[in-house]
Amino acid sequence: MKNNKLYTLLISLGVGEDDIKDFANYIKPNPTLRKRQMASLFRFLRPYLSNPDELHKLSKEQVFQSVWPKEPFDARKSRDIATELAKEIRNFYMLKELEDRPDLQAELLTDAYKKRKLDENFLKLAKKSLNTPLDEEAAQYLALSLQNDRLFYHPKANLHQEEEYQKFLDDGFHNLELYYTIKRLKYSCEVLVQRAGYGKDVQPNFEEELRKYLHSLPESNIPLIQLFYEAASFLLDPCVEGYANFKNNFIENIEKLHSDKNSLLRYLTNGLSLINFSGGRLREYFSLYKLGVEHDLLVESGYISATMFNNVVYVACELEDYDWAEGFIEKHVPFLSYNNKLLANIKLLYTCYLLFGRGNYQEVLRKLKDVNYDDFTYAFRKYILELKSIYELHKHNGYTDIEDISVPFKAYVYRKFKAKHISEESRERNENFIYLLKKIAKYPYERTTKQGLLDTLESLGDHLVEKKWLRRKIEEIRGN
Repeated sequence: MKNNKLYTLLISLGVGEDDIKDFANYIKPNPTLRKRQMASLFRFLRPYLSNPDELHKLSKEQVFQSVWPKEPFDARKSRDIATELAKEIRNFYMLKELEDRPDLQAELLTDAYKKRKLDENFLKLAKKSLNTPLDEEAAQYLALSLQNDRLFYHPKANLHQEEEYQKFLDDGFHNLELYYTIKRLKYSCEVLVQRAGYGKDVQPNFEEELRKYLHSLPESNIPLIQLFYEAASFLLDPCVEGYANFKNNFIENIEKLHSDKNSLLRYLTNGLSLINFSGGRLREYFSLYKLGVEHDLLVESGYISATMFNNVVYVACELEDYDWAEGFIEKHVPFLSYNNKLLANIKLLYTCYLLFGRGNYQEVLRKLKDVNYDDFTYAFRKYILELKSIYELHKHNGYTDIEDISVPFKAYVYRKFKAKHISEESRERNENFIYLLKKIAKYPYERTTKQGLLDTLESLGDHLVEKKWLRRKIEEIRGN
């Protein structure tokens, strides 16, 4: 049994006697012939699990004869049964781990529902619960959704560990109306965030119904309800005063909350983009991100979202706080939900952002030279960082090198668009960046003016990545 996945898995089973017993029961004789054959093979192998050396000495013929004692050796059948038993051991381990992870069970089930187009049913029921009195159906749905740790709109909800919720659950749902209030407010906030951030339509009369509901709510001394109420009111009618009240009350009560602190911080960061904030928007974002790091609010159910991670590093770099950004990257990269190889490359990419900010452009190009990213989001960022570094290093003398990177970048963007991995808008934003950077790099050699470049920049509107950086590069050009 040399170099066999099954050998490795069998050895891992041999580490704990409980696992051996449990798996023996899991694989015990089954009505199907194949299951009986795998059970026979495991019965033969079981005495060897405590002695890896003896297990390793077993020949393929011995393994085969344990299942088919009267048949001549067949290498293919021997390989197939070993592969299937290895698969069963892996499945067994996954089931064992899932027993103690109700949050992961709920997440996997929700993903399964989504693949089978069942999310629409949950959405309809949730919308219904926003506009109808509490009835048995809505109460049952609410109770199950809370017990299963997963609200349909928030993949990382992890409510089974929250003392405040659990106390009411253990109390036999006597305070289900409280849950219902929290759920309705939270659902309202999520709808408003989705509308503001992604332009998603809401159900007819949603805002009117929400205003009526907020007006009808009695005053509550429960901090979580107070904060959800303030969040919903602020997101419904964004204003500087509403943002300040919401933020101050959140900071004041942050230690009292057992749950949903992550969501409330997200409503603050999303809501900040909706108001005319005059006190330095980037610094305000930075203060919120620092608050999130201080109270460990950016990691939800063991993960930090790639979008949040990128936003935090971007803001820190824009404010030139590279030392803080470096510490953040070091601490939070492991919480991104990628494999170890990609995590190492992501860490390298964001380290290059710091090098770029510190003016070490040559080192950026050296480090990124042989790094490839399967995830197109990071591939786009790599290409853009390379192009920016070349321009910063050579200015208008770097046009040839910029062209060398631009051609494969544009082709890559086009492939991702044709494969429907990115939208038309994403394609335009990246292609416009390439187009304008090349015009800036060719400035001394073309019949264009500084004002002409600025006019082009403005004409592209928001259909352009790295707009602030491009504006700075145009403004740095000497002459007209």
